[in-house]
Amino acid sequence: MKEATSPIPGHGPGCAVRQGREEKVSAAGGRQARSPRSLARTWSVVLTWVAIAALSATATGMGFRCPPLPTLNGTLLDYTDRHGIDRRIYSQALQRRQSLYVYLPPGYDPQKSYPLVIYLHAGMQDVESFLPVVAILDQLVSCGQLPPVVVAAPDGSLCPGQFGSFFINGPAGNYHDWVAEDVYSFLTTRFSIRPEAEAHVLVGASMGGFGAFNLALKYPDRFQTVVGIMPALNLRWVGACGRYFDNFDPHHWGWREIMAPPDEPVGRFGPCGIVKLRARDVIYPAFGSGPQALQRIQAENPIELLMQSSLRGRDLAMYIAYAGRDEFNLDAQAESFIYVARQRELDLTVDFHPNGRHNRQTALRMLPGVVQWLSQRLRPYTPG
Repeated sequence: MKEATSPIPGHGPGCAVRQGREEKVSAAGGRQARSPRSLARTWSVVLTWVAIAALSATATGMGFRCPPLPTLNGTLLDYTDRHGIDRRIYSQALQRRQSLYVYLPPGYDPQKSYPLVIYLHAGMQDVESFLPVVAILDQLVSCGQLPPVVVAAPDGSLCPGQFGSFFINGPAGNYHDWVAEDVYSFLTTRFSIRPEAEAHVLVGASMGGFGAFNLALKYPDRFQTVVGIMPALNLRWVGACGRYFDNFDPHHWGWREIMAPPDEPVGRFGPCGIVKLRARDVIYPAFGSGPQALQRIQAENPIELLMQSSLRGRDLAMYIAYAGRDEFNLDAQAESFIYVARQRELDLTVDFHPNGRHNRQTALRMLPGVVQWLSQRLRPYTPG
């Protein structure tokens, strides 16, 4: 149900005018006085960088640091430049070498064929955020809670301090093609992967959840299973009155019809939401700004890809785990996507954590449900 929405209050074209008092310099060369608006903006920038640093360091416990490789029962193949030798693979899409990790289960036998999982990391992270994930994954495979699988984790990060690529083709580079063409081809030609689309899984967290659903909806002939952990599924989400942080109401909701202004908050952290991440920090690096950016969001937005698709019934098995107190309001995004999927009676499993937040602790609480669901899906494709 599309409802046209007006520009968000307080962010119309006229709001670009600064009306704070002018700064003056005394004849004696005294220090300039700074307006309250200028001071507020300075503190806003400081708090934004505090939030970025905190998210980078704590979302999965890693961020852009380079931890040591974990000790595993399986094998972790290092196609990065982070551990003394540059082993990155060449990406035709990005026209440069790019990092990738590949996990092989214990007892990997190239004469047998294995299910494939591609894991896409969250925003403010890079390929190194896979290391704590693979340690857990290895334990699950070793104790039989997950069948033996090959797991790949491609890098979708941008420069440190930028949120991330959302794994799309955009101003920052062709990150969609990097995964869909370069990584997929590398995996299916170098490793013993089962050919069935049902045995190919996309898993993504937060920003990576956006990328996972985007790819799954575009390539149903390659991937027929997708998992989103606190995924961003509707970047055009606004409530009926045009407010981004409104809760989802199936009877009254709308669509963003203008690009979010750069200062608009899209994430609120800390007491009373004092620390804010803004559109310029989260959305602009991957999608750009202005009308073309909104068109790019429309073309890549998972909910709109779902609405345009011809999916029916069990064409695509979807799993969505989301938190009710998500600081990016991704719960409203998820619920709008779930509403559309259920209207079409698609194969969808939902795990809702009403008191969860957008953090590692909530993601870990979601993990058992994800593991159980994935295990059931992949068990028929266990190598004999």
